[in-house]
Amino acid sequence: MQYLKEEIKSEIMRTALKEFDLNGFEKASMKNIANNAGVAIGNIYRYFKNKEELFNEIIEPAHHKISELVFNRFQDNNLNTNIKFNPSDIVDSLMKVYLNYSTELMIMMYKSEGTKYENTKEELINLVYSRLELEYKIIFSEQGVESVEKFIYIFATILSEGIFTILKRDEHIEEKKKLINQLLIFYFNQLDKRFN
Repeated sequence: MQYLKEEIKSEIMRTALKEFDLNGFEKASMKNIANNAGVAIGNIYRYFKNKEELFNEIIEPAHHKISELVFNRFQDNNLNTNIKFNPSDIVDSLMKVYLNYSTELMIMMYKSEGTKYENTKEELINLVYSRLELEYKIIFSEQGVESVEKFIYIFATILSEGIFTILKRDEHIEEKKKLINQLLIFYFNQLDKRFN
């Protein structure tokens, strides 16, 4: 019985991460991955049944962490209903995920067409929308905002896009953190009084 060597599998995954980052899932080449990993292409298929399985193994930990962040950390069932978005808590938690999975997150958000992750950005926007609706729908309605659900969805989209635009930039991690914090403060500071 032959045992799969962890070092070879790790090298395939490291090389595949670069290939997916460079070309996205659809244009990524298993031949390029094999060549750059220094293994025969047939050897890759001893570890991964196909390109999709390889992609999933690389991206799933990042997907799990970002989903866990939104679902568990910032969902309503873990919060007192009087507590609103806490920008510094959000930034700290997001940056921890980003520090460990920066490349994987960017691939998942922008280069995962043709995979089960291709709608991740929209799913995250919908989660942010659900959370904002829970916390701000009544407040916005009381302030006379028309088409509250549509407004909150647009707000959630702009907020999510803004965060990922900052994460895509080349700035140092501390600069990204500061920019995201400023963005959240800009959006949430006295949000319950803006339409009065």
